Amino acid sequence: MSEQKRWLVKQTELLVLEDNELVLRGLVSLIHTSTPWVAHGFSHYEDALKFIETHPVTVMLVDFQFDLFPGYTGIDFLEVAKKVQPEAIQVLLSGRLQKPDTIEAINRLNLFHLMEKPFKPEGLLAILDRAVQKHQDDLAEKKYILDLKETNERLLVADRELREANSRLHKTQEDLLRQQKQAAIGALVQGICHNVNTPLGLILGHAEELSERLEQFEEENGYPPVVWRPSLRVVMEAVERIQALTQNLISKSRMEQAAGKLWLSLEESVRQELNFLQADAFLRHRVSLSFDFQEKLPKIYMNYADFSQIFGNLIRNALDALLGVAEPKLHFQLFQHESSLCFALHDNGPGVPVELRGRIFDPFFTTKRLAGEADVPRDAASESLVEQQEKEKTWKRHMSGSGLGLYSVAQTVESYGGSVDVKTSEVLGGACFCVFFPIDA
Repeated sequence: MSEQKRWLVKQTELLVLEDNELVLRGLVSLIHTSTPWVAHGFSHYEDALKFIETHPVTVMLVDFQFDLFPGYTGIDFLEVAKKVQPEAIQVLLSGRLQKPDTIEAINRLNLFHLMEKPFKPEGLLAILDRAVQKHQDDLAEKKYILDLKETNERLLVADRELREANSRLHKTQEDLLRQQKQAAIGALVQGICHNVNTPLGLILGHAEELSERLEQFEEENGYPPVVWRPSLRVVMEAVERIQALTQNLISKSRMEQAAGKLWLSLEESVRQELNFLQADAFLRHRVSLSFDFQEKLPKIYMNYADFSQIFGNLIRNALDALLGVAEPKLHFQLFQHESSLCFALHDNGPGVPVELRGRIFDPFFTTKRLAGEADVPRDAASESLVEQQEKEKTWKRHMSGSGLGLYSVAQTVESYGGSVDVKTSEVLGGACFCVFFPIDA
């Protein structure tokens, strides 16, 4: 492409500073007649400075020596101009060799070109053309870097969104897998319960018939009640308790299999969970339970399996805290607090230290021993083997933890827009865990 054609595609502006009016007019005329560029000519130092403060230029063509401004040089102007417009290309005109300090200043400014006078017009135009080209290349490079940076930021955002989408997909898959497992386990539990209930019904029916026949035999023959008739009553009561337990298990299993949310009565749900937990010997035989349920409480719209998980983790945490307490107690509260329904679980254990209350809901934080960390303390000289085994069972239950139980409680409650808090129990003096569910959840 010819020089003229290359100039035609460039629309740019130049500043020319020359205190010799005749030379200034000649430079401006050369630029105007030979190129499409706009040249702004100045013969006064201050006028040129005021211009560049408000008007961006592509190239600054400045004479070194100012006869009209003693004490000022083109170097002085360009140093100031560099701070005002750092992207402008600077070209210096010089009519004689400069001193070493002048050369040092030129190098410091990183001038594009030092052109000595006299010069040929075509030579000056070629220098200016290369200066304009460099300016455009510099701008193109900066634009490329900015575009690259923006593209990189968009890619980072897209990558983050993709990771979040992947995370949601994995969670959905895990939820589906969990629901499938619950459904399979629930079906298995229901099948086992039905199969157990059948022989239980036979046992109960025959025991009742045998009891009636024994009573009839005693009346007809005048025999006093025999010792083993009360034993039959014990057998029938035991069978009835097992039937109630299996029926509760079936009901719980069906509710946990429900894929969607249900309108739950927290009082009924708490009592049902406690009935199921009666299989825990420590809870059934050692722990004293008390209740304070406010009447006519609204129901909560939530998944029963989520409530079961919340309740189960809090109960297990409380039972662990009660091991070693002489008279272990649990107190259950249900009440409405403003626009929330609160379930509170109190115990008379050692409580949660104030300095740990901000951390107990963090993942993997636990005050219990992690599995495999420490052995149970023993005193072989004073303990029998049976005592040691019983102590080991208690120690393992009390000290083994993963640090995920309370974290799971907090995450599940927060998913319903609720909150969970821990404080000192005003009822029993130990810990009190309060779970707040929004009533409109």
